[in-house]
Amino acid sequence: MGFHSSISMPRGINGYLVSLILKEVMPPMERNHREKESCGKRSFLLAFLLLFHRSKMEGMWGMAEQFSETIAGEKDVVDTLHWVIESRFVCKMEIPRTDKSWVTRLLEVRNVRNAYHLLIDSVPGFEAALSESPFKEVSLEFEDRAGALCRFHTKIIAWNPKQILSGLPKEISRIQRRKYFRVEALLGTEITFQDGSSTERKKAEVKNYSAGGSVFFLENDLKFNVGDSLTDIHLNVPEGEEWVRFCIPKAAVRQVESESSLSGQALCAIEFTGIPGETRNGITFHAFRQQRMILQRIGKRRKK
Repeated sequence: MGFHSSISMPRGINGYLVSLILKEVMPPMERNHREKESCGKRSFLLAFLLLFHRSKMEGMWGMAEQFSETIAGEKDVVDTLHWVIESRFVCKMEIPRTDKSWVTRLLEVRNVRNAYHLLIDSVPGFEAALSESPFKEVSLEFEDRAGALCRFHTKIIAWNPKQILSGLPKEISRIQRRKYFRVEALLGTEITFQDGSSTERKKAEVKNYSAGGSVFFLENDLKFNVGDSLTDIHLNVPEGEEWVRFCIPKAAVRQVESESSLSGQALCAIEFTGIPGETRNGITFHAFRQQRMILQRIGKRRKK
């Protein structure tokens, strides 16, 4: 069964190229369709309810306490979509500026004649709904393993009852709903500071950190009480093959654990009470980059 071509073709896409793309991508996708049909309807319904609920809550409360990162560039976009496909994540698809939305899956990213295209599992009523849209595009969203909501828009090229063919999105927006996303520190991450007891700088190994504060291990020579102040804080973190230093003028001790149940070591949690907005944003986007590198490594291991 062939595809129905969208009325409004994206610039640079002609009928011959569309037919060539469809000829190359159709046969392998029959298998994906049968695999999809074996998935339980309850899982799809639950995923739809979660995505629908999230969209409604975001519309009600806005994005005031959310941070976003843009995944751009062909390689990063393709790598992210490959990871979504291999993880078999459920996506919410909707036609912008309408009330039409469905739950679906991404099927494949395929390079045809040096151009990437995305295949999406088709859904009932899609053709009729798309025919009412003058822009012939859809938006899709999914939640990654870390709980961040990812969204992108793509132009529809063609469709049939089983698959939808679209262009490769130019970028993917990744939205972290927590006010400050916390990163588990890599080996070597350290924090230095002054605590008022002496002019000598103190140093500690970091357990985790965010734009709002940090948790570090307490050595024998470090003793703190809740409410104590720290000043001139330097958070030194690795990023790829380089090191990044974030300078925070002031912090307060919020919690002290004499012995962690996991590590067996004493822990101290501090809140950054005086931090420039530029530094806060810097830590936030660093946290996004670190998380993305971790997810990419997971994706590569899955491929092996």
